Amino acid sequence: MNSHLTKSFSQRLASSALFVLAIGLASTLHAGPGPQYWESLRRPEQFEQLKTGDKIVYVCKECKTASEITVGSHDQAMELCKEGADIACPSCKMQTKVTLKRTRNDPPSRSEIVMVNEKGKECAFFAKPTDKMAVAQYSQSLKTPAQFEQLKAGDKVAFVCNECKTVSEITIDSHDQAMDFCKDGATVSCPSCKMKTKVVVKRQRNDPPTRQEIVLVNDKGEECAFFLAKPADKK
Repeated sequence: MNSHLTKSFSQRLASSALFVLAIGLASTLHAGPGPQYWESLRRPEQFEQLKTGDKIVYVCKECKTASEITVGSHDQAMELCKEGADIACPSCKMQTKVTLKRTRNDPPSRSEIVMVNEKGKECAFFAKPTDKMAVAQYSQSLKTPAQFEQLKAGDKVAFVCNECKTVSEITIDSHDQAMDFCKDGATVSCPSCKMKTKVVVKRQRNDPPTRQEIVLVNDKGEECAFFLAKPADKK
């Protein structure tokens, strides 16, 4: 009798543990892990390695776009990381200034390229896409619930993380997963740095879905990431 009660109690305990685990796993949506990442160009040495014909991407946090740039020459590549240089976003034309953030003064010194707006706030970064993840595939910003509504299983989107400056590819598993990515209050983790972001739907009273904007914020309430998708096929 005692053996039976012990076995029954153990089974209930195991079931409860699995239930709690399932809730824990479901509480955070993981955007990935993406099979492909764009390499963030943060250091002058990375620009030094670029050659004529290479394709890089300008990621603008202001207009939430990724624009392809073809390197015309090695000199042009070095101009893109030159301290004090002015660079305009190919999409919204916002002017940014290149600054060098030195992480250490003792040799060997290390410098990180930071692009700032007129207020001195970081607003863009450069990255180099992989061969399998072409820039042209991800040129449309996913900003509204209506855009997520159109996604279906098998579609690919990109998660842009401003914190770790990465662009990660995600394959949509289902339409429900796509809608979870734009659900107000949902938590989405960056596939690269694992930072948790919260989905916030900016709206005015009685706004239709097409006018609501999806914003991903960090624990301080600051916008820190966004989604990109392939542009719709022209008919």
